[in-house]
Amino acid sequence: MPARAHDRARTGPGHAATTSAPADPDAVFSVLTDLDALPSWLPPGLDVAHAAPGRLRLWVAHGHLARVVDRRVSVDRDARRLVWGVDGEWCSGEVRVRPAGAGRSTVTARLAGPSAVAGVHPREWLEEALAGLVTAVEIERHVVAWWAGTVLT
Repeated sequence: MPARAHDRARTGPGHAATTSAPADPDAVFSVLTDLDALPSWLPPGLDVAHAAPGRLRLWVAHGHLARVVDRRVSVDRDARRLVWGVDGEWCSGEVRVRPAGAGRSTVTARLAGPSAVAGVHPREWLEEALAGLVTAVEIERHVVAWWAGTVLT
């Protein structure tokens, strides 16, 4: 099965967004897979806690209420892929990071389940989430560069 068809089969019908990041794929994936730091860059509407090894707890804003779900999370470092939930589960998805040239990456996120997150269309929410990830990556790059310059000089 071609990779794109396989990706769609994995997440089923749902929502997707893609962005570019100004860092190599390993640096982006490192920020993405720091599960304890997810709340610092995700937009409002979805709160995440690293509940246990291999588990995330999600609070998804749904109208005036929040739907709470626990999802298995897996990290495939070789494929640079983060997956939560399984096919057919409400609020499951994945994020993949791929090389896009020297010092650049392409990040694609897919989400199956919610028809809205905090009143926002899921695709728009995913775009905001990816923008937050890119900002976190840029901050990480600047902090590492500053720290390296401070320690080495």
